[in-house]
Amino acid sequence: MTTTPKWPLYFRVRRRIQGRIFAATVEIIGRATWTLDFGKTWLYGVNPGAMAGGGDDLDGAWGSFTDHLTGVLSDLADEADDLEAFRRTVERFVSATDAESVAEWEAAREVVRSGSEPDVELAHEHWDLASRVEVQPVPRASSPVLSAQDLSSAASQPRI
Repeated sequence: MTTTPKWPLYFRVRRRIQGRIFAATVEIIGRATWTLDFGKTWLYGVNPGAMAGGGDDLDGAWGSFTDHLTGVLSDLADEADDLEAFRRTVERFVSATDAESVAEWEAAREVVRSGSEPDVELAHEHWDLASRVEVQPVPRASSPVLSAQDLSSAASQPRI
């Protein structure tokens, strides 16, 4: 039986999110598993879990994944009564995962550490990065309108 290769990725996403009564900058350092399934490239979230993005290549999957994540953050902001409630909800969302996803990610990391790795140019991290969330209010003097730069330059490329 042939198994589909999986690679562990760390990622950083920083987004400006507008809620009903507040605007916030959200930065997430998370983990995802990168694989090839059904003829496409996929990123499956570990932290946060229950996330996926697919595309023709890693760039397409990364774009789909971050668009999905931004949509979830926007929905959470719309439902939050205040910034602190939003912060708590986002922290729970990012930390939520399942044992199977964590085990797949850890196994993929061991494969990469053993010398097997994808034939791509990604930065390699040689330490363990903990998932984290930072939610900061956007000052009222700042415009709540998102610029193209806010959306296009705010996500780093994933790293192995």
